[in-house]
Amino acid sequence: MKKFLFSLLTLSFLVSCQNLQQKETVHEQYTANEFNDGVFIHLTHGTDDPHRVAMALQMATIMAEDKDVAVYFDIKGIEAVLKETGNIDYPTFPGSLKLIEGLKEKGSH
Repeated sequence: MKKFLFSLLTLSFLVSCQNLQQKETVHEQYTANEFNDGVFIHLTHGTDDPHRVAMALQMATIMAEDKDVAVYFDIKGIEAVLKETGNIDYPTFPGSLKLIEGLKEKGSH
């Protein structure tokens, strides 16, 4: 009976060591990959507040220099990307069309 219990314990130990080894391998796969920092910008205003549109798009443009950027247009923010809206201008910032085009060229979403 003692030999049986000892064998069972040894087998359990070996199985648990094998599971630990597999978990470390999976963990190493995830840490070995490089992940870029990313930025998510939620734009909720359009022609009603051109300053907010310009600031959000300018920030996205600056961040896209070295980060992945996703711009989410929601509520009135979708006006910024509608053809019929045209360019949304605000002093001291490039127009919305120019900023959006620049983001598209950088591959932002």
